[in-house]
Amino acid sequence: MEMLVQAITIAVDAAVATPDQLEATEKLLAEHSGVRARVVFSVHTEGVALTMVPDDRWRVHPSTVLVDGLRRIWGQDAVHHELVSAERLMAG
Repeated sequence: MEMLVQAITIAVDAAVATPDQLEATEKLLAEHSGVRARVVFSVHTEGVALTMVPDDRWRVHPSTVLVDGLRRIWGQDAVHHELVSAERLMAG
């Protein structure tokens, strides 16, 4: 049986990401700390893409306030709250 977990994926264009965006993201994630959802960063730049899954200290409570806040920071289409396969998530 496949295990599904909640994840909030944030797509980050490394070529245009700013320190202010990173600081605001860190603050928002800390404010919504929890155990229910993993945070996944899908970082890309010209010719390179990678997926980063921070350790359990960065799990969050996936509220509408959190998702909306992340969308204000990164853009509407850059943040997704979804159920994903735990195996696929950990494989990257």
